[in-house]
Order: sequence, then structure tokens, then C-alpha cells
Amino acid sequence: MKSIFYNIILISTLSFFSCEKEIDLKVPQATPQIVVEGVITNNQSNNYVRLTKSKSIYENEELGFEPITDAEVTINDNLGNEFEFTYSENGFYIHNGFVATIGLTYQLNINAEGEHITGEDKLLPVVSIDEITFEDAAFGEENERIVYCHFQDPADVENFYLFRIGNYKTVTTDRVFDGNNTRVFMDRFGAVAGDEITINLLHINHEHYRYFYTLGSIEYLDQGGPFSGGTPGNPENTIEGNAIGFFGAFATDSMTVVVP
Repeated sequence: MKSIFYNIILISTLSFFSCEKEIDLKVPQATPQIVVEGVITNNQSNNYVRLTKSKSIYENEELGFEPITDAEVTINDNLGNEFEFTYSENGFYIHNGFVATIGLTYQLNINAEGEHITGEDKLLPVVSIDEITFEDAAFGEENERIVYCHFQDPADVENFYLFRIGNYKTVTTDRVFDGNNTRVFMDRFGAVAGDEITINLLHINHEHYRYFYTLGSIEYLDQGGPFSGGTPGNPENTIEGNAIGFFGAFATDSMTVVVP
């Protein structure tokens, strides 16, 4: 199984060393960029577009992302329906009651900071979680358990998945288990007996698999919402326009259990 595990930490360090001769370092400043994080699902609670603007390392003492509060954000489906997402807080634009429909194609349109940004994705069928099981971990803390997510992979088509437990993620393809009932292990999560955990199984397309795969060693999904935290690296965008980020329609199933 081809898979990548994300321990998502971004450490930005500026080190200054003293010496006898004063040196004037000419470090170029990065141009601020619009960062788009758009997520729609088949669940009412997980639909939003987050717009932020990256900052120069000299703009503030701390690196970060400035929320964009005055953008125009709409999502259209291929049946001609339009949904206006309005500003909430912290860069998030939401539409109360919006739920994506399996099989429909959705287009994102954003007008922000004088830029027009678009994205498009189709909501694939939901792949359901059958059960969650556990095994004792060979290494780690006392009572730590390995978590397994079991599901039936649809046959004769290449599928791509993203699994989430809190801020722990893994992505994988079905290239070695096409059409089989399989399990994905999450041995770096650190679950212990008594923990209540929720696993989310997201059925994603190849483009988003490559996007999330690229994010393996940078800050991701760590603030605000389930996909929140901005995109400070340079993965392959899934949007068009003068911005970085992604827009995805993700078919989602979830299961909550208590670790035995």
C-alpha cells in the first residue's frame, strides 16, 4: 500500500550569529499571496471556503495568514444552482444548510483582492467505514493502540482516500487492494485505551491525492476547521487564478468509537 503519514509541524527559524564584522544581509521578501482552502462535502457541517493572505516574514514578528474579509464567494453546481457563501470569521465563508450531492460537479468562483479565482470538482460516491479495530502497539506509550479502519473498496476503478483522526492524516490509493475489503492502519496516531476517536474517510480524486501527498512535511489542517491552516508550501494547486490552495468536493463517511 502506498501511503504517507503526516506529522504536521511547520518550524520557521531565523538565526542570527554575531561576528566581528557587521554584515548586511539582503534577504528578498516573499510577495504575499491569496490562499484558498475550499471544502464541500455530503455533510452539512463541513462546507466552507477559507480565504487568507500570506505575510512577508518581515511584516510581523510572527509568521501567519491574514484573513480576507470582503471577498465575493459563490459555488455553482452543474444543474444551474448557485450558492452564495458569506463571511463568518477568521477568513471563513459559509453557507448555512449547504450540502453537496453525490455525482454533481461544483464550480467555485471567488472575487478577492482584484483577482478572479476558480476551482472545480465532482463529488464522488461515499465509501463507507465498516468497522474500526485496534491492536496493541509494539512500541510507544503504555496502553497505546494501533488503529485500523476497515472498508470495502469499489472494484475496477482507481480510488484515492484521505483518512483523518483529529489532526492526524494519511492518504492512500487502492492500487494493491482494488475491489477488496481492506483496512488502513494508523500506527502513529497515539490512541490509548479510553480515548474517544472519530475517523473520517474521504473519497477524493487523483488531483487532490497528489495535492495532499505533497503536504507531508508542512503545516496543514491545524487551525480552525477540519482542513484549516493555510497552504504555506507549494503543492500542485487545484484552483485557477493568482492564488495558491485547493477546492475539493469530498465524499465523507465517519465513525466514532471508544478505544478499548
